Amino acid sequence: MLATAQNVLLEALAQALTPRTSASLERVPLQRNQILVRAGDAVRYAYFPTAGLVSIAALTAAGQAVDLAVIAQEGLVGVSALFGNEKASHHAIVRLEGSAFRISGGILQREFALNERLRAVLLEYAYRLSLDVAQSATCLCYHTVLQRLCRWLLIASDKTSSDLIGVTQDTLAQVLGVARPVVTRAALELQDVGAIRSRHGRIQLIDRPMLRRSACECVSSSREMFICHDDDSVSKVTDK
Repeated sequence: MLATAQNVLLEALAQALTPRTSASLERVPLQRNQILVRAGDAVRYAYFPTAGLVSIAALTAAGQAVDLAVIAQEGLVGVSALFGNEKASHHAIVRLEGSAFRISGGILQREFALNERLRAVLLEYAYRLSLDVAQSATCLCYHTVLQRLCRWLLIASDKTSSDLIGVTQDTLAQVLGVARPVVTRAALELQDVGAIRSRHGRIQLIDRPMLRRSACECVSSSREMFICHDDDSVSKVTDK
């Protein structure tokens, strides 16, 4: 099963997982707008996405949201599960539907405590995810909505290996933490210059070089993840 898991991190862990842990992995669908993890709750399950896109989002008491990181086939949703009964600090929301392997947070935490190889790989992943969140915070403060929209579209395209992204402008407004008309103006600007085509809840990337020129520099650092190539090394891999 793990050989065709289609999750880079899970495949990197294939040799480290015990048979009992591997048998505990359950394939589940991911529905758009599904909340996998709620801020303030203990993490019951961790998810290794195999398709789709999940956002780590900060929410206000009024329900306003902004994305801090996006996770797809390269990663793990529910990092807090590694540290026992720690409560999640942010929501994890499915932005693009897909699928994942789900595992009990308790089982993963037990393996994390006992399995040195698994612990090293997942700690490295948690560290890189924290860097991505920090980069997003910088991006929110200093870059325009247009720059951040370009960044998000490029990252979503890279992580899902598709230039056609099924996302509405309402969702993009939530992702970027702005009002819908602001996103609409930015999207129209990109469409007018031929960078994207937006139609019926789908955005197609037409001119990726133009989007890269229009995006902020954060897009480069956010595209970096890692994969273990052998038992002794943890190396970066850049999404195609």
